[in-house]
Amino acid sequence: MKKKRKLLNAITHPEIYKAMLWEIVKGFFKGYQFIILDLPLLFESGIVLPYLHRVVVVSCDDETQLQRLMTRNGYSKEAALQRIKAQMPLAEKCNKATDIINNSDSAQKTKEQVLNLHKQFLESNMHWKIRGIVLGIVTLVIGLLAIAISAKFQ
Repeated sequence: MKKKRKLLNAITHPEIYKAMLWEIVKGFFKGYQFIILDLPLLFESGIVLPYLHRVVVVSCDDETQLQRLMTRNGYSKEAALQRIKAQMPLAEKCNKATDIINNSDSAQKTKEQVLNLHKQFLESNMHWKIRGIVLGIVTLVIGLLAIAISAKFQ
């Protein structure tokens, strides 16, 4: 089963990452202040992790996770446990996250946590730093191209 999963990931992940990158670029040029990505295997693959400013993990207690998976997907207890064990434990993901939303309680408490996190994202100035870096790189590339072109015609 692991070999089949690795093969499937090797085929699909490059295309998924290209599509994600394109959506990020579009969001950047549309002026979005932040972009939220839903990456189920973020920590397991590790590919995108170095490029993220903040990582939010939505967590719940083990029993809630098991029950929700069984209800949502119609899995037996054994199938749900097998699916959970195939991924990194939530506790380990929480240790690696910058932000955690505890989804064990009521929908209202979860909503309050999400709104609080959203407020923090809106108050962040990180998007200006990123835009400044990109602008600096673009300016440098254009300047180098201009120098190379002018040198060619002299």
